Amino acid sequence: MATIGFDAYEEAIKELTDGGLEDSQAKAIVKAIGKTTEDRLSTKEDIRTLKGEVKEDIQALRGEVKEDIQALRGEVKEDIQALRGEVKEDIQALRGEVKEDIQALRGEVKEDIHELRGEIKEDLHALERRMFGIIVGIAGLAVAVSKLIG
Repeated sequence: MATIGFDAYEEAIKELTDGGLEDSQAKAIVKAIGKTTEDRLSTKEDIRTLKGEVKEDIQALRGEVKEDIQALRGEVKEDIQALRGEVKEDIQALRGEVKEDIQALRGEVKEDIHELRGEIKEDLHALERRMFGIIVGIAGLAVAVSKLIG
């Protein structure tokens, strides 16, 4: 850090003495102000040095961030691959379950069709017997009517 320059020191003492202070008082005030501000002032060289250090830190951080991004990219790719495998396994399992369900439904539908065929055959036989009974009744009625008429 910098100290107050000689020219600035002399100029400050001159202004204070021109303002009515004694030379010793002016020197004491300028010296005290110099000590209190010494740690707070920076030279251009201090700023250049600090700027260089900050640039180095930024470069180092940039490299670290790039490495972290690469590592994360690899981890994400691995996670995606693992998930892809899990999803494929789940899809295969679901395919198997769906096929089983379809087979079960086919069996149930075949049973239902077989039962309906049997019921329809029974209903047809019952209908044929009723029709036969009606035909026999009509024939008997026709015989009775022909005997009455004739």
